[in-house]
Amino acid sequence: MGDAGFVELLSAAQEAPAEKRGECVRRVRDAFLQNAAVLPQDQLELFDEVMTKVMDQTALLDRVTFAKAVARSPRLPDRLRRRLLTDTTMVAAPIIEHAALSDADLVRLIDPKNETVCLSVARRQPLSVDVADKLIAAGQPKVLVALARNVEAELSYAAFEILSDIAVEGAEMDEALSSRPDLPPEIARKLTRALERRTSRRLNAMIERDLEKGRKPFVLR
Repeated sequence: MGDAGFVELLSAAQEAPAEKRGECVRRVRDAFLQNAAVLPQDQLELFDEVMTKVMDQTALLDRVTFAKAVARSPRLPDRLRRRLLTDTTMVAAPIIEHAALSDADLVRLIDPKNETVCLSVARRQPLSVDVADKLIAAGQPKVLVALARNVEAELSYAAFEILSDIAVEGAEMDEALSSRPDLPPEIARKLTRALERRTSRRLNAMIERDLEKGRKPFVLR
């Protein structure tokens, strides 16, 4: 696409009536993704300015689709990225999970009252130890499991200890931690002992139920 073609698409998106805006936004999105690597700086700045404003008049579904598409682009402009970050959680989530953001940005986003945002942060790859510690401090169970499953998240030894304490009580965290190649040996032994205790309790419970029903429990020989 020539320089004039991209500028024309931006102009069309800016001037489009409501019923045609979604289609215009999709055309701009596709053109940006196809040409981002070679867009001259002045056109990138124009894209930033125009689409930041257009998002205010764009339907939610189209904004969600736009955010998912552009989130991974290394040339996503700063103003537009921050506009999408301040949108509804559905729009912001892919930006949080995939866009270029600093640790300071991520720490500011972590809110114990917003599980969806924290889940998006927990799934980022890679994820620094400072951000991981902040997520652990927020204490949301689903977020902690997602963090444990993210093998690209750098976890401190203290973080492993906290997560392993949770794993002692629940199989989901146990399984998540067990899949990590960086699991410290002492934590692995702790999880093994916890698994053995849980297995023993389940077997004993099954035997007791069989006895209560008058069935002879199955015994390995």
